[in-house]
Amino acid sequence: MIVRRATDADTPAVADLFVSAIRAMPFVPRLYTVEEERRFIETVIFPECAVWVATSGEEIVAFLALDNNQIRLLFAHPDRINGGAGGALVDHAKTLGRPYLDLWCFKANSGARRFYERHGFRMVEWSDGLRNEEKLPDLRYFWQPSPTGRQPVSASRLSS
Repeated sequence: MIVRRATDADTPAVADLFVSAIRAMPFVPRLYTVEEERRFIETVIFPECAVWVATSGEEIVAFLALDNNQIRLLFAHPDRINGGAGGALVDHAKTLGRPYLDLWCFKANSGARRFYERHGFRMVEWSDGLRNEEKLPDLRYFWQPSPTGRQPVSASRLSS
């Protein structure tokens, strides 16, 4: 698994991955066409965010879009969930010297919630769904580096 900064040439593959990931979440209403979802990546995410990709061989298997301190998007291809790519991207984002990272996650996305909590994020705020287009309740997660530079030992690391 290699994590690298995305290039403009990666835009179509990232857009395809985004469409596949969104379409694999049954709780997300279909508000946009596939073409509109691809155009969102091209015209909003790539211009506004630092986009990082995780690759396996030549294939982009996950991407992370970072807008200042906010993880705006983090998706793995549905066939690659739990394969380590998302964790590699989050771990990379933590090394970029940001004073904190935060993100919003749909409450219904229990797998993503467990993922963020395993990676040291804590839930700090919730919304009833009025703040997003999908009108789905969501949760804000927050991560901050330890002031000592050492991260606390997670419960999953203690049990291994």
